[in-house]
Amino acid sequence: MSPEQQQQLIQLADRLEQQYETEHAQAVERARELGLPVRKKLPDGRLMFLERFAYGRPMYIVDQNRVAAQTSGTAALHPEGSDSLSLTGEGQTLGMWEIGKARGSHRELEDRITQQDAGGTFGTANHATHVAGIMIGAGVRDQAQGMSYEANLDAYTAGDGNGEMSRAASNGLQVSNHSYGYLVGWAGKRECGPNNEELRNWLGDPSVSGEEDWKFGYYGGAAKRWDRIAYRAPYYLITKSAGNEVGDNGPERHCEGNQIVNVNRPPDGGQNGFDSVSGRD
Repeated sequence: MSPEQQQQLIQLADRLEQQYETEHAQAVERARELGLPVRKKLPDGRLMFLERFAYGRPMYIVDQNRVAAQTSGTAALHPEGSDSLSLTGEGQTLGMWEIGKARGSHRELEDRITQQDAGGTFGTANHATHVAGIMIGAGVRDQAQGMSYEANLDAYTAGDGNGEMSRAASNGLQVSNHSYGYLVGWAGKRECGPNNEELRNWLGDPSVSGEEDWKFGYYGGAAKRWDRIAYRAPYYLITKSAGNEVGDNGPERHCEGNQIVNVNRPPDGGQNGFDSVSGRD
């Protein structure tokens, strides 16, 4: 990386951090006015966090895909692997952005995670610990060995990720993982009825489309900001979960009583299940 690129990344980090602080503060104020949650743990254990508002609607990020090192093909790069490269991650530091914090005392991760920010308000989270294990799990238990099992991990809390990513890239970070994305389509949950039953809620915008959430596959402001970082840091690889929200459907019935609707909203991903990647607005 040239000194010019490094300076550009630092300047970009300053702008992105200021932008996030302004947008997030406005989002929190508006959410409170509307009675919307700023952060929440969903019934399935995932963590949800309000990032900002876009086009008048709240944009929540949520934990996404859990993938396994065994299915990523990295075993071929390890000692005794088929590629004979003997790569273990020794001497390398990876970056991880998550909504919660990884449990650094876990025997597969012990003494190799540095939390680079305050860690948010959720505290230690299973999803973050799981992802950290996929990345750098030591292999105390064979099935828990991570992709780069001798590497270290710099951990950050998702939210002000853009500025932190740009600053980390200016300091030489080469790889980061981001296993979270926006809630889209039939993804929301609402409590209703005397027993506070959880039913799915559609998160699209009927003024754009009454059948499909426009946020699927959308290339927006958030994606552009990541592209600006990647352009200025050509050796920095950003790894992002796809979401793959295929098949999520609406509830079988309304919360209470009868409801008449004149639009049919299909399951997320449509009939062929392809258009199921959550966008980055």
